[in-house]
Amino acid sequence: MPTCEAGKTWVTAGFALPLMFAVSVHPHAPRNLIVRRSCANPRRLIPFYACPSLVLCLFVVPLLLAVCVSNAQAGLITFGSGSNAFDIYFVTIGNPGNAADTTGTPNPFGSVVYEYGMSQFAVSREMIDKANAAASLGITMRSMSFVTGGARALMPATGISWFEAAQFTNYLNTSQGFQAAYKFDGLGTFELWEVGDPSFDAANPYRNSLANYVLPSVDERYKAAFYDPTSGSYFNYATGSDTAPTAVASGTDPRTAVYSQSFSAFAAAGGARF
Repeated sequence: MPTCEAGKTWVTAGFALPLMFAVSVHPHAPRNLIVRRSCANPRRLIPFYACPSLVLCLFVVPLLLAVCVSNAQAGLITFGSGSNAFDIYFVTIGNPGNAADTTGTPNPFGSVVYEYGMSQFAVSREMIDKANAAASLGITMRSMSFVTGGARALMPATGISWFEAAQFTNYLNTSQGFQAAYKFDGLGTFELWEVGDPSFDAANPYRNSLANYVLPSVDERYKAAFYDPTSGSYFNYATGSDTAPTAVASGTDPRTAVYSQSFSAFAAAGGARF
């Protein structure tokens, strides 16, 4: 669970978080922010518009991207073809109209009025490489040369800017015949959708309303990580618990996570599987 391969559980700013390149479903949701968490408060959101390579808490970890899929699609979806094909697994986030969390800092967050699908695992370096090869996206990633064994295909893709994440998300759409979610001009400069553009939504000019895959809003990601549909409340940690996971250097035991480790300890214990 707390290893650093795509499809595992990662720790961001002192708490466990599923690795995901979330493609959040509904294109009308506002605030397309990538977020990181505060060490002092596991549910404190610190929104920012750029995606740095790493987030530093007690331990250096990658900032992980997320995407949502419309129509609450669930299961394995294949993108690309031939040698450039890759799969992303989505899970349905239900209970539309749930109440927001008013106990975190800041608040409220987590209320989403529609069902959506969230990718379960991180987008890997291999997925980015294949999208680059198929569509000449030119997305660059952190080299990971500081990790034992260097970069490997199943490692989460890190070092990607928000704009590169948006271009990758556009590829998910256009490769399946859907409308691109984000607007870029001919030189690759990001722009807002405007009146006159197909499917312009004045309530959210960042996303196109016909896109099937989008970067998740704060509320979409917060709900997917912390909401408990059984009780209608929110867990303190993204492990489905109010108790902090046990800090470990590596391993896959339940209720454990890689955090509060020195870099040397990580490199020795978990770095080989990063």
